[in-house]
Amino acid sequence: MKNKDYKKSSSEELMLIIADGDHKAFEELLLRHQKKAWCIAYKMLNNNEDAEDAVQESFIKLYQNAERYRTRAKFSTFFYRIIINVCIDHLRKSKASKDQQITDDVPVMDGSIKELLDGERKEFIQKAIDSLPENQKVAIIMKHYEGMQYKEIADVLDTTPKAIESLIARARKTLSKILSSLKE
Repeated sequence: MKNKDYKKSSSEELMLIIADGDHKAFEELLLRHQKKAWCIAYKMLNNNEDAEDAVQESFIKLYQNAERYRTRAKFSTFFYRIIINVCIDHLRKSKASKDQQITDDVPVMDGSIKELLDGERKEFIQKAIDSLPENQKVAIIMKHYEGMQYKEIADVLDTTPKAIESLIARARKTLSKILSSLKE
């Protein structure tokens, strides 16, 4: 198959092509999905370098596991599961060193009070999301940032849509409690 044909192939087909030993198809798959992968990783890890590392690791795992891919699963489900698992591993590894993490406090020289408050509000919300248990954090990110349906999230997390609905409800309740202090 020539390079120009890769663009016409679905991601599921590309995975089968890669599994059959044609590894040039991987470049097309990478181009198609690296931005979305980075967005998910960044929302989970809240750090550019960690997100880049997680995306790179996710694509390596995707490549290494191409032969295990089955077309009965959507490519996005298969790949999201890899990304989420890699991000959870990164979160677990960094939990011990999280207390030592130093945030760069850049003084605000220009800008309005509203911009400053908006930035602080976003930071507070991100910290609230980061404080959730891993499974709740993943579900909230996939639902609210990635716009995924309960069924899709359930497929990625290998559970039922009802369990995802419950998980998201618990996460929203926890976030509501945390964020209520923002209003005060």
